[in-house]
Amino acid sequence: HVAWDAYCADDYLGAEVDLIHSLGRGKRMLVREWNTHNQDVAIAARTYWTMFGKGVRGISLFQFHEGGAHDSYPKWGLTHRDMSPRDKLGAFSDQMQEIHRIENVVVDAVRRYPRKPVAIFYNKVDMTLSKAPLSSSWGEGIDTPYHVYEMLRGRGYPMTFITDRQIRDGLLADVGAVVFVDAQHVSSESCDRVIAWVERGGVVIGDTWPGAHTELGHRQDKLIELFGIRSRDRKQVDRIKLDESPQGYGEMTVAAINPDTLYNTVMETWQQWDSDHPVARKLGNWMFSGYGAMPVECTAGEVIGMVFDGHPGVVVNRIGQGHSLYVSTMLGSLYGGSCTRYEWDSTHSDLSPARLLDAFLEFAGVAKLAATGLPERQAYKLRVEAPLVDDAQNAIVTLVSYNDTSLPAFPLRLTWPSGVQPPRKLFMLPGGSREAREVAFKVVDGGLELQMPGFNTHATLLGVNQSVPLLSLAFPKANRGVADLVTLTPGTTTPIEVTVHNVSDRPVAGQVTARLPEGWFHDRDVSPTLQIAPWSSATVSFTIQTPSVCAAKRVRPVSFLFKGPSTTSMPTTAAVWWQAE
Repeated sequence: HVAWDAYCADDYLGAEVDLIHSLGRGKRMLVREWNTHNQDVAIAARTYWTMFGKGVRGISLFQFHEGGAHDSYPKWGLTHRDMSPRDKLGAFSDQMQEIHRIENVVVDAVRRYPRKPVAIFYNKVDMTLSKAPLSSSWGEGIDTPYHVYEMLRGRGYPMTFITDRQIRDGLLADVGAVVFVDAQHVSSESCDRVIAWVERGGVVIGDTWPGAHTELGHRQDKLIELFGIRSRDRKQVDRIKLDESPQGYGEMTVAAINPDTLYNTVMETWQQWDSDHPVARKLGNWMFSGYGAMPVECTAGEVIGMVFDGHPGVVVNRIGQGHSLYVSTMLGSLYGGSCTRYEWDSTHSDLSPARLLDAFLEFAGVAKLAATGLPERQAYKLRVEAPLVDDAQNAIVTLVSYNDTSLPAFPLRLTWPSGVQPPRKLFMLPGGSREAREVAFKVVDGGLELQMPGFNTHATLLGVNQSVPLLSLAFPKANRGVADLVTLTPGTTTPIEVTVHNVSDRPVAGQVTARLPEGWFHDRDVSPTLQIAPWSSATVSFTIQTPSVCAAKRVRPVSFLFKGPSTTSMPTTAAVWWQAE
């Protein structure tokens, strides 16, 4: 196992998990401590589900047990001072119950990439030697790989990381493309392997001066030449002319940039108006801005984006059977807006940088993990993970939405891992609920095509080929509250419909047993015996009544189990808000 403490959210944590997964080379991942740096229940829920969907196990929540008088409690606490649960704890409780419902699949499931992932080059030498100020408490510089990760995940690509050693060990064969983000130190052997790989059909993306030095600091140009660029001689602008210039921003001020402090500068890039390259044609009109301005000239390939004075801003090159993309501004700082921190926010910028990366990778033949029929902005904030597959060919595919409102139903195409049998049945498990909704799908060109039901922060597709019975719980008359959990108050009577899905090739017989919190009431403990044919289902109803008094807000379990002579389901438990009003 490999274990670590994680304190971040959304794609930041997604990138962290994928980095640990790549470094661990197949080891099981455990998160010993985790929490988000805010109280937003949606961010907390979708981040937890991001970890689970990538195969993380044993997620330990901090800070739950230290008590109300702890010095860090207001920031990290999952309960209030009176020990009533905060909203985040309700969401986490629900997600743990969802995992328990499908635990028979989870235990043996491993991630299977249907397509080779895009790898970001990871190098501790560059992080150590970087002159740029830190952009976070975790240590990455202004040219942050996390934003590159975000852009590519937002366009549907599976992601991983790759190190210099892994390149030397032959792992380039396992990735679809490599992105060199501020990667100025690459060993000579790895450069040679990357060049040979690209000539055979590999794909690379780079910024700044890729591989300009070996790991020992010796100068080298062979990787830079792969991108079709070289350093351009620059004439330093006369200081008096700069001071007297009426130009507030443009060629004159750009010419005054100090190349040793690029992280203190900004630059704009836009389309080369006369380029007829396929990537340029797909992009149409675009522009973006970011930190840094590398003074380069094009030596091979085609310029499809320019900066001030018409100098190269984006270069696409063909090397043998492979392709390269070079961006003269720091990839990890790019946003589709002007050079202002205000517009470097997804609310005020467009998706030009992500569209550029996407258009190039599609042109180079790098495949995506999933595609949707959602509008571009909504799709950019959707994350679909690679399937977790168990020994019985059952599969878990998680979906997480960063959108501010719930997603409507939408067309979804999933690529499917080679050698994994398509599911006999497919169920959608919505976050905050123990429902299991059967979803119709088609197998097309080795992938699954379906109409994905709408959801709020997260959902799961469970593909079944053979399993113990799957239970679905519906509360048709109950209200739902924070984190989409059922909310019950004193003296409430509500029906619960329990559907038992027999997802196996043999008939099953058994009864459904209700398990309620102490002091709660129900019309019966056990259902009549159900006889369920293979790949069929049966539904029974229970009615529960809550006590007349609620002393304090809590999260309570309402649980059901199907059991017969030959089979037993996993316990299926709805986490319910129990509150006075």
